Amino acid sequence: MSDKAFGLTCDECGAIVREFRDAVHQDEQELKNRLRKVATVSGREQDKMRLAWVSSVASMPMDDMHTTMRAQYPGIAAVRRRQAEHESLTGHSVLRDGWRTMNMPYEELLRVMRVLSAIR
Repeated sequence: MSDKAFGLTCDECGAIVREFRDAVHQDEQELKNRLRKVATVSGREQDKMRLAWVSSVASMPMDDMHTTMRAQYPGIAAVRRRQAEHESLTGHSVLRDGWRTMNMPYEELLRVMRVLSAIR
């Protein structure tokens, strides 16, 4: 039987999940700051600007939406490459095994996974 059946823990998986979490947080902060600046310059309320942007992205064709989201979350690309390399070398599932290793609250993991699925 493999170690995975008993709940594999891998420090490297945990470090990569932490990098995903941090990259998502940083990219979201930068996106919020950009939207805030655009709202200020255009004289719009921040909430209305944010809703207009989300609505605009949501109405795009799927491929365009993924391209737009990747552009808004540039920090994730390098972490994805590291994830792919680690998974290829070890056979681990970085998100599953890393989440266990670092004892990340499930809600945080879901937040990261939502962003990753939107970016593809």
